[in-house]
Amino acid sequence: MTCYKELTVNLKNLILCCALAACLVAPLAADITIGTQTYPDQSVNPFPSAANINLVQEAIFLLAGDARLANHPIRRFLNDPSVLARIIFNNPNVNPGGAITRNLNEIHLHSNQDLSYYLGMLIHEFIHVGMADKYGDHLSYSFLHPEDFAFMYLMEEAFARTIDIWARLTYPEIHSDHNIRNYMNQARPTTIADAMRNDLKATTNMSEEEIIQAVLGEIFNVQMTFAGPYSLQHTPSMMAWAYGNRNTMLISQYEAYRPYGDRLNRHMWNYLSSILPVELPEHMTYDHFRSQFSNNVTWWATNSTTPNNTILHWINFDAAGAARARLASLPENQRDYHYLSLEDEQRLNRIILEIDPFFTPVNTSNSHNPQQRPQSLIILPERPQSLIILPGNNSR
Repeated sequence: MTCYKELTVNLKNLILCCALAACLVAPLAADITIGTQTYPDQSVNPFPSAANINLVQEAIFLLAGDARLANHPIRRFLNDPSVLARIIFNNPNVNPGGAITRNLNEIHLHSNQDLSYYLGMLIHEFIHVGMADKYGDHLSYSFLHPEDFAFMYLMEEAFARTIDIWARLTYPEIHSDHNIRNYMNQARPTTIADAMRNDLKATTNMSEEEIIQAVLGEIFNVQMTFAGPYSLQHTPSMMAWAYGNRNTMLISQYEAYRPYGDRLNRHMWNYLSSILPVELPEHMTYDHFRSQFSNNVTWWATNSTTPNNTILHWINFDAAGAARARLASLPENQRDYHYLSLEDEQRLNRIILEIDPFFTPVNTSNSHNPQQRPQSLIILPERPQSLIILPGNNSR
């Protein structure tokens, strides 16, 4: 296990301090911390300079202080001492132009980038951190119907992508191509957004606000309905982890949550919508996308090169049967049902009670061996890296 040395910056008071920790760093008394971790290869993503840290601070304060982002999670994490987010530099797995969200409240960034990069990454990744704070480790909610799980995962990324495109179109500090045209011929969300904005400016009398709304609607629709990386690869891979490797769906108490999958997704949609500084086009509602999701899932399966790892495959997969077989092959004292943390149960109970005041909260605290729930040993999946296109970098 890698041991960490963490340099933390309390952004609220701008106090720098150093802390040595054991193999897992305990939460620090700060709202957002900036730190480093020691990895075997530090050449790929080096330790940050003071200038790097200053740029991250500047990005956080720009975003948290923007009145248009009044509901964005970054504002709460900066100002509310009851919640903690950690920004980590020098993870060698982070690509230049990329970022990773891990362990629910960690955002791993690349060193030696500019303000444009840090703004784009933080406005996107704090969506995931905010969702985890509000809904818990929802990527472990395999007791939901697989279709509900898939829609949840895809929807969250669509909102996160849409808000970072909004920042790209509205923040002069963020790099954007004002010359590219013909958005229908573009493939990446960033180039689609830039080209569509430029096309509309050149060919219509639409206001800037109308253009931004139209572009965001296009980006959101692409993320939710097109055969792309999230519908063909990332969502199925997350389902493979949740339904192909976890045993959570066998916990009988969690069956009480299953009928609420659609309403839970609608609750998440409303929360994510409240964060967007611009409303989506009027017809782009939860019901609009949910009603076509089953047909989209079938269509995506026909476009996939991996028929055993599609959303449709995992919807039809006998996850409970596979879980029972996995457990049956192990001695009883080694069988792990992958319970949620008690904190996540409480989070989910609170949300479901908002949806249905007559819901009876789930409590598994007395129904299993507490040793099955050691928090330090829970390995959470990484989301695929969010990427922006750096000058001179055409990869995605």
